[in-house]
Amino acid sequence: MPTLELGTRSVDADCDGSSQANDDIADDQDSFLGQGRVLRDGEQKNKQRNAFMIALGGFITGMFIALMVTPRKGGESVACETAACIDYADRILKSMNPEVDPCEDFAEYVCGNWNYSNPIPKHKGYHTVLSKINDENNYKLKLILQSPPVKGKDHEKKAKDFYTSCMGLQNIETTGAAPMHRFKTDFLLEDWRQTWSDGNWTLSDWRKLEAILVKFHLRNIDAIFAVGVGTDDKDSTSHVMFLNQGPLSLPSRDFYIDKDRNSDQKLVALRNYVHKIVNNAFPGELAESDAVEIVDFEIEIAKVMETKVYLRNPVERYNKIAVSKLGTITSDFDLAAYVDLLAGATKLKREINHVIVPSPRFFTKLQKVLKKQKKSVVFNYLLFRLVDSFAHHLSLSFVDILFEFSKVVYGSSKKTDRWELCVSRTKTYLGFMVGRLYVERYFSPNSKALASKIIAGIHSSFRNSIASLEWMDKTTQKLALEKADAMGKKLGYPGFLLNDTQLSKFYSDFQVEAGSYIDNVMHGRNHLVSKAMEKLSAKVDPSEWQLSPATVNAYYSQSKNEIVFPAGIMQPPLFHEEYPKAVNYGSQGMVCAHEFLHAFDSSGALYGPKGNLQRWWGNDTYVTFRKKTKCLTDQYSQYQVNGDHVNGEMTLGENIADNGGVKQAFLAYQSWLKARGGEDQKLPGLQHFTSEQLFFVSYGHTWCGSRNKESAHIAIVSDVHSPGRFRIQGVLSNSNFFSKAFNCRAGSGMNPVRDKCEIF
Repeated sequence: MPTLELGTRSVDADCDGSSQANDDIADDQDSFLGQGRVLRDGEQKNKQRNAFMIALGGFITGMFIALMVTPRKGGESVACETAACIDYADRILKSMNPEVDPCEDFAEYVCGNWNYSNPIPKHKGYHTVLSKINDENNYKLKLILQSPPVKGKDHEKKAKDFYTSCMGLQNIETTGAAPMHRFKTDFLLEDWRQTWSDGNWTLSDWRKLEAILVKFHLRNIDAIFAVGVGTDDKDSTSHVMFLNQGPLSLPSRDFYIDKDRNSDQKLVALRNYVHKIVNNAFPGELAESDAVEIVDFEIEIAKVMETKVYLRNPVERYNKIAVSKLGTITSDFDLAAYVDLLAGATKLKREINHVIVPSPRFFTKLQKVLKKQKKSVVFNYLLFRLVDSFAHHLSLSFVDILFEFSKVVYGSSKKTDRWELCVSRTKTYLGFMVGRLYVERYFSPNSKALASKIIAGIHSSFRNSIASLEWMDKTTQKLALEKADAMGKKLGYPGFLLNDTQLSKFYSDFQVEAGSYIDNVMHGRNHLVSKAMEKLSAKVDPSEWQLSPATVNAYYSQSKNEIVFPAGIMQPPLFHEEYPKAVNYGSQGMVCAHEFLHAFDSSGALYGPKGNLQRWWGNDTYVTFRKKTKCLTDQYSQYQVNGDHVNGEMTLGENIADNGGVKQAFLAYQSWLKARGGEDQKLPGLQHFTSEQLFFVSYGHTWCGSRNKESAHIAIVSDVHSPGRFRIQGVLSNSNFFSKAFNCRAGSGMNPVRDKCEIF
């Protein structure tokens, strides 16, 4: 499920301070991570520069006050002087570096002073426009969740009780590590250790491992491998089970490959973390040598995992296999028995006959890795993954150990405030209930209506563009238009959200007690897994949402051929009904067009109008399309951050959506402007910009941000989006509309003399 901005998974997102669950929305639905300008080691500006920024802020505020009280003379351009417009102009002026030539480095021109007015919070590794919106939304939710519930509002009470239990540190401290001792038995680990014998793996050992992993996966702990439920790529009306590689303890497989575990800083930190966190739950359980073996085992798993480039290819990863044939992939670890156990434990209404295995060779190699390990190593690894999965929900001694690990891996220097963690966790487990509380207070019907008009304009501009593409044959053009016309659009929130009865029914299986946080977490996991498994007995629901309405993200669903924009992202400074249309089209309009273009990116192009994986392009047209995408792959592969090159293949789909999205949003804005005689509002302090220039300033500002070096490296090796700087530079250096708007000479930094990469 392609999204506007994907996250990089941390071992514990809470301690990383990223407030993310993950992507990818690979497809983690509630993750987001901003990408921005990277701070160089030791980068500091002198005191004069800081003083200048403080003075600039005072000047801007004073100027706005003057604007509000000074009458406008006849004939002057009309400036929007509402509080919303003043706030937006303030953000832009504080972020810009006017000393830079916009035709040489537009990212620095628009975002050069971002870091001085928006320093990276100490508990995070990054700070961006999108993450700032998320922070602002979280604070709003904090105020809501800590207030007394309204009598008779079950959805409100349940969300607030969960938040209250998370904030109840005294109860959590009193409980301590006791839950882990219970879980060790409940998850069958203790039973296995008491019954195994030394030596080679026996049939009994494999059966016990299968049963243990079923227990793990039904509690949302992806150990050894992962299981999930999704739409069948070749039958978009049906659900199917997926067996896939799972997440690792470090953010990406790249952190393990060709690294020396004795000297690599992050692998050493992982070894220390493993040793400390397990022994904090079970004193004396692990020797240091055991922790070394656990890290070695995870290194071996990483070596047999597929790359993100492979996993983003829908044709390669579509391997639908009969359950009865899973023995051809692994012979000792019985995947068929595992699937049957999983189905039996969830009491499915129908038998599972087929599963999707994106990488059969991963499982074949994984079995070889398992067979080479001592049973004690696999047991200790599972024990570690169990403790690690719950550590951030336990007492402060666990959180402190986690934070020490986070400092090395993510560069954070301060623990996240408890309220922020608890807001994030309440969103994770009760996303729609929290979304209801958010929508009632912070999303207006006018916003939804305006966004609908913007999307309609983008749809129209895209239709015109497709019809004029000389490289696309007529039959393919017709089918592309058919897919564009069939695309669904969801804005704000799902229909059932404002219905008390339906919302309460959705969470009826989720029992929440204000004084029992760890039990609430377990109930939440049960609820999430139960909802997923129930889908295997039902057809795909066209009205289903994958994101909470309070989420700051957006996505395109390939299987449903639809774009979705939650209320959480339709907020300032991306969107406001009072903004000039140049701003709304340049930011929120770009977001909409970006998701629209995912239907025709390197992956989306392989799905038809009804969301089924199929070949619908003419052969010659598709060959031309691939040649055009190579232009983008080569262009972005040249960009680098701190010596790390962008992976042009991994980021291709997002780069197509960025480049095409900005063009279509601009064309839609031009149509809107033309229909109104070329008149749009100005912004105070920014009247010198033409409407076209303000569009691109708004676009560039959307990707302002900064990262510390740890976060920058994680993003470059694991995020399918390009870093924010290149989402500005890469896109606009390909745009003739931009060069014309700013009158950039040929050969300038933003108007290079080369064949510009353009597809749609």
